Amino acid sequence: MRRNRTGVIAGAVVAAALVVATVVSIGFALGEAEQRAIAEQREKDANDAKSLAQQREQEANEAREREAQAKAQAQARADELEMVTAFQQSMLSEIDAEQMGRNILQALRAEIEAALGEQGADQSAKQALLASFDQAVAHANTTNLALEVIDRNILARAAETIETEFAGQPLVRAALDQTVADTYREIGLYEAAMPLQEAALQIRRRELGDEDPDTLDSINNMGTLLQSMGKYAEAEPYFREALEGRRRVLGDDHPGTLTSINNMGFLLKAQGKLAEAEPYYREALEGGRRVLGDHHPDTLISIDNMGSLLQSMGKLAEAEPYYREALEGCRRVLGDDHPDTLLSIGNMGFLLQAQGKPAEAEPYFREALEGNRRVLGDDHPHTLTSINNMGLLLQSMGKYAEAEPYVRDALEGRRRVLGDDHPTTLSSINNMGMLLQSIGKYDEAEPYLREALEGRRRVLGGDHPRTLTSINNMGRLLQAQGKLADTEPYLREALEGFRRVLGDDHPNTLISIHNMGRLLRDLGRLEEAEALGGEAVDRARRTLPQGHWHTGLFLHGYGLALTKLARHEAAEQALLEAHGALLASLGAEHQQTINAVNALVNLYTAWHEAEPDKGYDAKAAQWRAKMAEEGTEEEESDD
Repeated sequence: MRRNRTGVIAGAVVAAALVVATVVSIGFALGEAEQRAIAEQREKDANDAKSLAQQREQEANEAREREAQAKAQAQARADELEMVTAFQQSMLSEIDAEQMGRNILQALRAEIEAALGEQGADQSAKQALLASFDQAVAHANTTNLALEVIDRNILARAAETIETEFAGQPLVRAALDQTVADTYREIGLYEAAMPLQEAALQIRRRELGDEDPDTLDSINNMGTLLQSMGKYAEAEPYFREALEGRRRVLGDDHPGTLTSINNMGFLLKAQGKLAEAEPYYREALEGGRRVLGDHHPDTLISIDNMGSLLQSMGKLAEAEPYYREALEGCRRVLGDDHPDTLLSIGNMGFLLQAQGKPAEAEPYFREALEGNRRVLGDDHPHTLTSINNMGLLLQSMGKYAEAEPYVRDALEGRRRVLGDDHPTTLSSINNMGMLLQSIGKYDEAEPYLREALEGRRRVLGGDHPRTLTSINNMGRLLQAQGKLADTEPYLREALEGFRRVLGDDHPNTLISIHNMGRLLRDLGRLEEAEALGGEAVDRARRTLPQGHWHTGLFLHGYGLALTKLARHEAAEQALLEAHGALLASLGAEHQQTINAVNALVNLYTAWHEAEPDKGYDAKAAQWRAKMAEEGTEEEESDD
């Protein structure tokens, strides 16, 4: 039984062992499956990771390719912009309006000649018709013709094309707009330039930001355009923004910064703020000499501007070497017909006129006028300035009939081109009034002088030197009309303003002192008149060039006051010196010289009455005979 039980147990043990073995075998089988699954999953994960890495690498490659393409496209756009703008700038800058106008007329003449030949015209008829054509166009300004063609057929069409063709390329459009705006401004068509200038600036501010160099260029050019239009108050914030931005972005010595410094000085001078303008002009000049050299065109402009400022400040002797250096440099570097050279030629004439050398000034004024007409056309603002200056010079020489067509042409041109409120138009209005006053047409002069004064008060302000000049001129007209009581407030306001704004020794102040003394003499306030007359003479001797005709004028007025005070010896000394200075500067036929002779006749006549039998009547007769010999008429002495 035990054996059997043992057998049973043994069988159970064997069975159990078989079961265990089976279980172990199944366990082994299950482990291998899991391992295969894990391995497969790992392999799949690895493959997935590899695919993801490949995908990411592909995406990175595509991103790099897109970035490279974007850079290439950006560079291509930049290259396109550079090529298009460079082409346009070169095309516009190389236009020679003077030559173009001549070519147009020559081509037209050739067409007429060819047509006559085709029609079988005989040689004599052909030559007669061509001679008629030549005569008809002889006085035509070919530059005007060319500028009209350039405006209508090049610039206006370019502006339309830019707006439509480059709408999707804002920076290209801005660059082209700026180029055409600059060209319009340079040929004097300011109104046509404005919408293009506004568009260029707006786009660059939006696309590039306010401190990008191109944006700063457009800001500066907007100020330049507004200043050219006579809108000084509107120009100032643009000039200040451009200057501050260029100092910060480009540095103080960058040529663009130096241009902005110069422009700021130019604006302040135009506003009559001479003392404020000086440090800007000096900084621009010193920087230009250091960075660009003495003979660079921008440096030459700064040299000329420095001379102009010093002249405006009444420092004529200091101004002259600047003017001469600028003119010699411009002739050598730019040529005689360059607009900057023509401007410098005119300024040299203006200085000589201010120095009391009208005969020396005249050839400069004529050269500038002829050059500007030929190169810039009749209606360019620079040409109108030359026409105006020629008229003023002739007027100062007493050649009123010759002066009048110049003064009228300048006024009509400036009203038409620049508008009634432009500062230079107001100058022409004033000049027309002064010319009419000089020839005794007081009623005709008055509306011009009043318009000039009201316009200058409104546009330039009460303390601007030109406004003070108009105040003085209005007083002088009232005095000439015999309205002495109405005269005094004007002359006092002018004198006080000149003393305050320009100082006691400025030439404008000296004229104002002289005018106030003359009024007081006419009012019978002789001691006051003598004091002011003496002050004008003393200051003129000290500050004006020797022999300046203004010194003669002041001596004449002083001598008249001394004559009325019966201080005959002092009067004689003053009047003889006055006559010598006026004769040397203006000539025997000038009205101021004639007035000086009259004053001497009146002095010796009065002296004879006070001290008979001293021979003063003979001296009076000698001066009367001198006047008769020179073929001039005696009239009441006037200064």
